[in-house]
Amino acid sequence: MEHTWLLEFCKTDRQREVIAALIEHKTQVKAAQALKIGERGLRKHIKRVKGYAANKAVAPEHGLDRQVPDGYKLKGFSDMRTNGEGKPIWYKVDADKERQEEMMLEYIEYVTNDLKPIDLSYIAKPTQCDADLVNFIPLTDTHIGDWAAAEITGEDWDLDIAKSLIPKVVGRAISQAPKAQTGVLALMGDIAHFDSALQAETPHSRHHLDASGTLQTIAPVIADILTHCIGLMLASYNNVVIPIIKGNHDPAATIWLKTFLPRLFANEPRVSFLTDNLEYQAMTFGKVMIGITHGDKIKPDSAPLVFASEFPKLWGDTEFREFHLGDKHHEATKSVKKGVKTYQHTTMGARNRYPKGMGLSSDRELTVCTYHKDMGRVGTVTINAEMVR
Repeated sequence: MEHTWLLEFCKTDRQREVIAALIEHKTQVKAAQALKIGERGLRKHIKRVKGYAANKAVAPEHGLDRQVPDGYKLKGFSDMRTNGEGKPIWYKVDADKERQEEMMLEYIEYVTNDLKPIDLSYIAKPTQCDADLVNFIPLTDTHIGDWAAAEITGEDWDLDIAKSLIPKVVGRAISQAPKAQTGVLALMGDIAHFDSALQAETPHSRHHLDASGTLQTIAPVIADILTHCIGLMLASYNNVVIPIIKGNHDPAATIWLKTFLPRLFANEPRVSFLTDNLEYQAMTFGKVMIGITHGDKIKPDSAPLVFASEFPKLWGDTEFREFHLGDKHHEATKSVKKGVKTYQHTTMGARNRYPKGMGLSSDRELTVCTYHKDMGRVGTVTINAEMVR
């Protein structure tokens, strides 16, 4: 039958149910009616399954019918045709990465469409907060999903440790920092160790990574950790700002986070998300400009010039300008000129075999920066991860 071949590529019971209805009822209209769903929803299921099939080199409508072996996927294909003179013409096809990202966003939009916002009405609004202060809490390079063993690297790290440790460190940092009215929990990239559904590897260089789970087991842990941390922020700040920046390990995971988190906290007016630019974010607080990026694409020395170019109005409207980076897993602060500083943050995660083999190590810390609206940075609080284990 026309759609029978799709059954082999279904990954969920719902997908199998949709394809079976399409086979039985012949048309999408009748299949949707039988399943009591909209045609748009039905088409999205079909499109998803066809995408799985195409990854295995099966797309009959495009002349692909030779399935690749298990463990492999289609990288590209070429198709020979002839022109009007009978001479061969080769059509070479490769992955359209921009379109794949669009498709990913469409799928994320689809799966989160019915997500119910979390109810945090039980968290009381804090009192006696200083309206002149903002606390900047960088959450960078946590590499949730990484794996390390003390007998190999000197430190342990896995999903269970990350789930227990990260909220504890954030909670301790909040409790020791001044009682500011606004708290910024900056997700500065590499929150996830990897974001491939197939194997643990970096998305660009394809370096193999040690891992303590698959994407399917890591994603819920990330969601739990961030939900917990945002709840801690709400208990201590009247206003909570969440900038979301992508890293070099988790560009795809960042995309679903920027969709998932705002919907999850849609009913909480005290939480706002900055997601319009996943490379660079900037905000102002009185006379202070705070810039945020992961740090894999620029060096700390060039950060002021980059942010001045990206956000000229914010630069011109402020007197104190500080720029926060991660990526390098060690701390470094540089005062460029009066009122202009860069701050490179370390990680609270343990080192794995790669930095161990390179002879690299870092203090596992989280440093909160406190800013006064008229005086710039007025203090820091540093929490060592070992303090809360």
